[in-house]
Amino acid sequence: FFTKNCSLLERFRDSENEQFLKWLTGVTALQKMKSSRVICWGGFYGADIPFTRDDDAAIENIFVREVISEQEMVIMQKAEKIIKEQPARINGFIDWLNKNKVTILYDNSILTPDSLKFQIGQYFAVKDRLDELKDENIQGITVKCHFEVSTNCTGCTECLIPGFLPFGIDSEGLKPDIPVGCEGDLKGLLTSMMMRFINPKVPP
Repeated sequence: FFTKNCSLLERFRDSENEQFLKWLTGVTALQKMKSSRVICWGGFYGADIPFTRDDDAAIENIFVREVISEQEMVIMQKAEKIIKEQPARINGFIDWLNKNKVTILYDNSILTPDSLKFQIGQYFAVKDRLDELKDENIQGITVKCHFEVSTNCTGCTECLIPGFLPFGIDSEGLKPDIPVGCEGDLKGLLTSMMMRFINPKVPP
């Protein structure tokens, strides 16, 4: 049973009322967020980055349906398997970068051919994991690599993930775009998600 709100209907009929349409867009975006899940690889905030610390239970109460956490090793193990068993995907990504005139500056310290391949492997690992979770309505992710991955595990960051996942195309063609936050930054992720739901034509 719904009560007709005549005043609301009149305002809705008025296409010139931009303020109301903006409000309606925002409410719709918030409802989409509240039905979605986000996943955090490696936890909720990076070492020495306290401003990304958040209360995931409070966020679930206000903004999203669920905050899921998985360890970095889920991605690391998948990346290693992709590099070993699917080298064509890695090489195809590098060829795609070169074809699009991306300049890769190896310094034999931070960025080496091996570390770049591992970053690409991590990117594909996250992409594949999201495909495995496609029925879970994952609408945003964060990755945390400091210190566990960037220093203690591989000496390699995960920057290709937020660099390419929010866009609708990569070396393998068209794909879903998804907002990404760094170092467990749920505040930044929620902002990106809200902007994406408000204007889905713009990459998040």
